[in-house]
Amino acid sequence: MSSTHITSAARQILNQFPKVTRVNQGRFENLLAAVAGLDGNRSLSASDAQALADRIESIKPGATRLLKKDILALQADIDAYIAEQPMPGVDIAFTSAGQNTRRFRGEILNQIDEALTDANGEHVDVDILIFSFTDKILADELLSRAEQHDNLTIRVLTDWSQLPTSGSRQPTRLHREAQARGIDNLIVKYKKDNPYVWDATNERPKFSHGATDGLNHHKGLVISIANKPVTLMSGSFNWSLSAMRNYENMMTLKDENATCRDAIRHYRQEFGALWNENDFALTYDEARAYKNELYSDLFDTHGIAHNIVNTPIGHIVDPVYVVPADYVDFDINVPSDDLIDWLSRETAQNADIIVEEYLMSLQEYGRYQDWEELVDRCPAFGRLPSATQDNMNQTLQFGKGKLALNQAGDEVLENLGLSASARAALSVYLTDHGAMESFDELDFVSGLSDDEIQSIRLNLSASEIAAFFSGTIPGGVTSDGLSNRRDTWTIPSSGNILGDEGGLESHRINMLDVDATLSIPFSEVLLRAQPGETAYVAMYGLSTNTEEFAAIEEAAHRGVHIEVVLHKSYNAGAFAALSDLEAQGLPVKTFKINSKTMHQKFIVVGDDVCNGSANASRSSVNKHAEDRFLLRNIPSVAKTFMEEFELLKANSTRQP
Repeated sequence: MSSTHITSAARQILNQFPKVTRVNQGRFENLLAAVAGLDGNRSLSASDAQALADRIESIKPGATRLLKKDILALQADIDAYIAEQPMPGVDIAFTSAGQNTRRFRGEILNQIDEALTDANGEHVDVDILIFSFTDKILADELLSRAEQHDNLTIRVLTDWSQLPTSGSRQPTRLHREAQARGIDNLIVKYKKDNPYVWDATNERPKFSHGATDGLNHHKGLVISIANKPVTLMSGSFNWSLSAMRNYENMMTLKDENATCRDAIRHYRQEFGALWNENDFALTYDEARAYKNELYSDLFDTHGIAHNIVNTPIGHIVDPVYVVPADYVDFDINVPSDDLIDWLSRETAQNADIIVEEYLMSLQEYGRYQDWEELVDRCPAFGRLPSATQDNMNQTLQFGKGKLALNQAGDEVLENLGLSASARAALSVYLTDHGAMESFDELDFVSGLSDDEIQSIRLNLSASEIAAFFSGTIPGGVTSDGLSNRRDTWTIPSSGNILGDEGGLESHRINMLDVDATLSIPFSEVLLRAQPGETAYVAMYGLSTNTEEFAAIEEAAHRGVHIEVVLHKSYNAGAFAALSDLEAQGLPVKTFKINSKTMHQKFIVVGDDVCNGSANASRSSVNKHAEDRFLLRNIPSVAKTFMEEFELLKANSTRQP
């Protein structure tokens, strides 16, 4: 059995446990190791030990001795518990579960309130990208919080269609209410657009969805405390009462899980890039002036007299949002060079001893749960002056999750004890074969010692969450979002046909670096699918002239089973094309939702999920501002989406 560290407080609780015979001692030690591993390390904390004590008492009250059958029963409990555990820091809400006012509007407000509490007076930024915002109660709650908290800034970047006040649209009302009440920390901007065509019958301009220069189709927010992005909420859910009656989802990511951080920060960077781009985002006054200009041009073109007062824009203040290029973390469980440097500065003459002790325990036993466990495992911390300890405890974060291996970087790997040759071998492997499906693949990386593999398994994650964007400046070229945080992504060169070769799928022998477009995460999920595996697609809008549909068709020809649930409207071409594939004998099944709006936009294959705001349409990639998230190798998330898919299918009709 691998060694397990037992904290002093945990040992006191263990001393009160029922006795274990010598013959069962090995089984009991394995049980303790399993319990210690529930929070991602091999250190048994007091809370771990107490949880086990409570379970023993519940199944065998007053026991003085644990028998083999008792230990096996406890081990089975732990195995079942592990199988049911969600990924920390990741929550998926579906409107199909009910209580939607609380679970959607309420959760948005709860996350903001939680940040305000955690900030303890530090500044909080709430940066919102939203297509449709008609929930007046939610709007009023945002106004109230902005008015009550001087340390809060709320920015709303919405779609051009929200510029009027008709139809319960809230952004412009928010802007006017904030101005009228002197609330200067709630700011609204609009995605620049020209969706107007000439209405010959009424001899005036009219709004046309088909004429748009591109929608701001995002449906989310990112919350930052003292400039540190901590929470991301996104999905298919618009902020409207009608959305609560649809089939929708909303995903919440928290930075307590290191795997979530890259996606959260990428979203914040994208928000800042959109907000600060003068040819993309307009203030209310700028938007009104631009609309007047568009109307005047149409009237003039058609020779119709008009009387539109153009608003001068020279005096308008267009607030710039200064977003840091990135944020430096001090998560004790992510041993970056920045963290090591900070520890060295804080601990002064004791630095060498403390850093070595900290790194060795991290490599051997895995993540630290809290300050008490850090001091127990690394006693040198406990010998620091009280003021230094207090400052470190307040500054350090004890992340619940683990950093994705793909996001770890050379410095983290070195601090986890990997040699230069091992780091190089791992880099070559990931370049040649792409992200791992599981850490079982570490056995195929030449040059990794058993200790190095153990350190990777303990301290890093095979799971990964990555964000992808589209966003085009009106009149500009198609882009993969405006933040330029990621230029390329590595995908298999082709889908799997031959199956397993030496432990690796054959299609991952050749990898390609491609532009990180919005289509890539959807396509990659299908490229990684193996023949006989099933891909489950729920999509509000699916066009047949897209990369997404091409990936579906290609996967079906390889023997991947395809099940697709579509909204009843707007998808006639997709229904016909999917039916044609099934008629050809390909493993394709199509279902139509007739009962209510099916507004989901996700795909699930195995343990991988792609979810976000984007329909599978060319305009989503080439014109609109959208997001998608790749959630790779996360069984609990995939299970959640699969349960939703089965519910959608149960409420659908099978299409011929």
